[in-house]
Amino acid sequence: MIEKIIEERKPLLILIDELAEYTVKAREFEDQIFAFCQELTEAIKASKQCALVCTLPSSAPYGERGERVLNQLQRIFGRMQVIYTPVEGEELYQILRKRLFEELGEERIRKLVARKYFDLYQRLGEEVPHNVREPHYREKIEKAYPFHPELIDILFERWGSIPTFQRTRGVLRLLAEVVLDLYVRQHPSPLIQPAHINIGNPRIRRMFIEHIGEVFESVIASDIAGSAAKAARIDRAMGTEYSRFNIATGLATSIFFYSFSGGERRGVTTRRLRVAVLREEIPPPIIGDALRRLEDELWFLHHDEKNDLYYFSNVVSLNRVIVDKEEIINEEEIEREIRKRIERIAGRDFEVFIWPKSSSDVPDSRKLKLVILPPDLMAGTEKARKFIQEMIDRYSEGFRVYKNTLIFLLVDPNEYEGLKGMTRRFLALNAIKTDRGTMRRLTDEDKARVVQRLKDADASLWTKVLSTYRYMIKASEDGFKEYNLGIPTLGEKPDLAKRVKEYLKDQEALLDKISPKVLLEKTLAREEERKSVAEVWEAFLKFPSLPMLESESVLKNAIVQGVKNGVFGLLIDEKIKYLEDISPIDITGDAIVVRKDIAQKIKEEELEEAKEVSRGPEEVGPEGPTPPISIRGPIRRYSVRAVIPWDKLSDVVRGVFRPLSREGAQISLEVKIDAKSEKGINRNTLENIVKETLKQIGASVLEEEEE
Repeated sequence: MIEKIIEERKPLLILIDELAEYTVKAREFEDQIFAFCQELTEAIKASKQCALVCTLPSSAPYGERGERVLNQLQRIFGRMQVIYTPVEGEELYQILRKRLFEELGEERIRKLVARKYFDLYQRLGEEVPHNVREPHYREKIEKAYPFHPELIDILFERWGSIPTFQRTRGVLRLLAEVVLDLYVRQHPSPLIQPAHINIGNPRIRRMFIEHIGEVFESVIASDIAGSAAKAARIDRAMGTEYSRFNIATGLATSIFFYSFSGGERRGVTTRRLRVAVLREEIPPPIIGDALRRLEDELWFLHHDEKNDLYYFSNVVSLNRVIVDKEEIINEEEIEREIRKRIERIAGRDFEVFIWPKSSSDVPDSRKLKLVILPPDLMAGTEKARKFIQEMIDRYSEGFRVYKNTLIFLLVDPNEYEGLKGMTRRFLALNAIKTDRGTMRRLTDEDKARVVQRLKDADASLWTKVLSTYRYMIKASEDGFKEYNLGIPTLGEKPDLAKRVKEYLKDQEALLDKISPKVLLEKTLAREEERKSVAEVWEAFLKFPSLPMLESESVLKNAIVQGVKNGVFGLLIDEKIKYLEDISPIDITGDAIVVRKDIAQKIKEEELEEAKEVSRGPEEVGPEGPTPPISIRGPIRRYSVRAVIPWDKLSDVVRGVFRPLSREGAQISLEVKIDAKSEKGINRNTLENIVKETLKQIGASVLEEEEE
């Protein structure tokens, strides 16, 4: 029958299209179709004026059954076939251009664009694949213009290998939608690159989804395209080049296109991603930074680090597992971890107190104290200022004496949320690592990534705590003074106390040495001639108007230098030390610093006495009468009322109070102070120093007058 039809209609051309697809669908007629094809090919073979053209797909449609049908048809036609590939290699570029564009503009522009891209790849060198740096690639760009060759190659080679995706027809339909979308949005790029395809456009997105499955709708919405997508969020958050060129979105889009094929091939390297995204205006280093951000935030992005392949999958990545763990971590856990971190890096250069709740939590001692305030007492808040002022003024129920020993560290409100976020991430990673069930479900790559990220998070928290606790306050003459320690130097990891100590030294608020002249000026009033070492040391500890001294040895070393250089003298056991070497060990609290003129006078008197002793008596006469020996017993009570020069108080302490105290006497002292000034006494001096001192020493004020 077939031979008869052919003979009657010679010469004859028979065309059969989509035969494999039809055979798969017509399951009940499958055997008849195979038999018909067998008979037809035999008849064509026997005829000299007849030809048969039959199209078969390059890969099997409809799974296992489609593959069996295709194999059977290929065997039937294979006995007599001559195979023609309708479109090969760079011919596709010509077809696409002619079908999609009537006019491509001047050839000069095409050549200029091709040269610009080719020059860019030459500059990038090994950062891009070798093939794009070959001279032939420049011609390839010209032929593919206005498309980038990489875009067409992805669609034709990767997506075209998917059985349901029609190579030529499917690529044409897709690119027609892409060109329309770019035209509507007035996209300015010289070439259409993989990064420029807008899969946020529903029509374009559907052309991909129908071949890879509906599950990838949620992947695209979560990570790649749309206002809520994480890639778009990164672009908005980073600003500058990110938002201008949509770097994160472009990279995510490119990775998506490279993630699918009809075979096992999937994913894209960092080098090829540069080709998919970069053009002349985009700084190349931004690609590496953007990829790291995508890795940290996207839920469905995976990275095969061994082969440097990025790809999307409908299986959630480690990032999603981390987010799920983060959601169950509460604020109390975060605060506990932050406190542990502070304890770990607090340091020992000061006596450290962490998160005190009241003034009684910090003792009123002579030691220098670093008070690290809790996060609810942030820098710049009225609540923090009131707490600090209360801590400076009071200790427990009484007044604080040693005000100049307190240093406060406060949280920067702009940094604290970041610290909480990093702490939450660390706790989540630690929870994953210690959860055997979760670790078993992870890939080997993700397991290694958990360990590395946990290590990185642990190291980063140190620096983050330092940058968060960057504000410092210490008492001053006018209340207190605020300091900004700044961001810690990259790579350096000092502890908190060391960082504060170094900063205070730089500001000359904490001294590891002090000149004798400054010591004298700071601690002896103009009218004062002398003051005990104990009083001088106490002054540095009590009065915020003075700088802090690192230790008492700083004071003693200054006294040693002052005595040696004749800046002042020092009375030790009523013997003057002046213009001579002394040892810091010999300096006790009872020793008295005296001004140089007084020291010189005492020194001269001592020298004169020494001369008289060395001369001895000039003549010896009869012994005079022996002075009468007192037969009176011990004095049970001694009381005296005297007018004393105010600048001789230290002498009274040394020559009156201390001898009586050594005798075991209980001493009570009533002082009458009558201070007059023609220019007037400063109210702040009176209230903040004079009256405050009387309060601090526990004086009972019996009578007080002001005029």
